[in-house]
Amino acid sequence: MNAPPPAALQFGAGSVGRGFLAQLFFESGWNTVFVDTDAQLVENLNSTHSYQLEIVGPQARVLNIAGVSALLPAQHTQITEVIANAVIACTAVGAGALQAIAPVLAEGILLRMQRQMPPLNILICENLPNAHEILHDAVQSHLPEHARSSLGNAAAFVRTVVARMTPVPTEGMRNLNPSLIRTEAYSMLPVDAEALLQPVPAMQGMQPAAPFEAYAARKLYAHNGAHAALGYLGCLHGFTLGWQALENQALHRTVEEFLEEAGAALCVEYALKPADMQEYTRDLLKRFCNRELADTCARLARDPLRKLAPNDRLTGALMLCRRHGRDTRAIEESIAAAFCCRLPGDEGWEQLQQIIYSQGLAGALQQICKLPAHEAPGIRILQAIQRLQAGGGQ
Repeated sequence: MNAPPPAALQFGAGSVGRGFLAQLFFESGWNTVFVDTDAQLVENLNSTHSYQLEIVGPQARVLNIAGVSALLPAQHTQITEVIANAVIACTAVGAGALQAIAPVLAEGILLRMQRQMPPLNILICENLPNAHEILHDAVQSHLPEHARSSLGNAAAFVRTVVARMTPVPTEGMRNLNPSLIRTEAYSMLPVDAEALLQPVPAMQGMQPAAPFEAYAARKLYAHNGAHAALGYLGCLHGFTLGWQALENQALHRTVEEFLEEAGAALCVEYALKPADMQEYTRDLLKRFCNRELADTCARLARDPLRKLAPNDRLTGALMLCRRHGRDTRAIEESIAAAFCCRLPGDEGWEQLQQIIYSQGLAGALQQICKLPAHEAPGIRILQAIQRLQAGGGQ
C-alpha cells in the first residue's frame, strides 16, 4: 500500500492560505491541512477535500486544489500531530493572531523533538516586519524550560515576501461557493535563505533569497507603497476599483512616479540593478491593472495609521528617498492623499480623523509620520493637503 503524500500545515485558510500557499503545496506533491476559525469553510473543505482556485487575467485558468483537509483551533490534539509530522508549516493568520497559534505550535514542535524528527521550517507570511521574531518568542515561552535552548535546532521561523494579489472573496462569491477564491497568476515566494534549516523541502515556487532585506524592502516600499498610493489617490478622486483609478492619466502617472522614486532609492540602498528594478516596477503596474481581480481602492487604502507609520510603506519610502537624495513628489502627494481621502467604516481612518481633530494637520503629521511641519517634506505635504482639500487634484 502506497504511503500518503507528505502533509503541509497551513495556519489560515484565507486569501493567502487558499489563494496562494496551498497551490504551491499541491504543485509540490503534498497534501494541505488547514487550521482556520471559519467553521463553515472547514466543513466545506473536509466534505470535498478540494477547492477551486480561479486564476484571472492573461493566464486565466481554474485549478482544482486537491488533497486538502481542515481543522478548527479547538482540535488541539489533531493539530499537534500534524505539526509533529508536517513536511513544512506556514502561517497566514494576521499579525494579531500569532500569539493564539503559539501554544499548539510549541506542543507540536516539542513532539517533533521527542520523536527526533527533522527540523520544521515555518514560513511566516504575515504583513508585519518582525512577525517571525514575535512568533519565535511566543513559541519559546510555551516550551518547557529544558526544551527552550533546542528550539533553534528544531524549528526555523522564516521570513517571506508574499507578492501575489488575492482580494478577499465577496459575500456573493462566498454564497455561491464558500471555498472558491480568485487570484492572479504570479507564483513566486521569496524566503529568507539564511533562516532555513536543513533539509529544506523542495517546495514549488519557493525562492531562497539573500540578502533577504533587499527583497523585503522592495516589496514594502515599491509594491505595497505604490498599492497604498493607488488606494488613497483612487478613493480621493472617487474611483471604486484600482484598475479604474489607473485609467486616469494623472493618477497613473503619480503611481508610476512613486515606483520610480522608491525604486531609485532601493537601488542605491541595496545595490540592486536599475534595469531589474525597472522591469519589476513595469510588471507591478501591469498587475495592478488586472481588471479581473476587482481590487477596491478602499481595501488598498484601509488602515492608514499603519501605512503612514515612519517605517512603513509611505513615510518609510519617503525617508529612504531622502537618505539618498532622491525626488519624493509622488510619495508626498500620496501621503497627502491619505490624510484627505474618506474611508467611512475603517477603524484606522476613524482614529486618523480623531488625531487630526485634536492635533490639527501639522500635529497629526508629526504624531503619525514623525515629519515636522517646519521641515521641507512636512511643508510640502501640508501644501499638497491644502491643494487636494481645495480640489486642486494633481
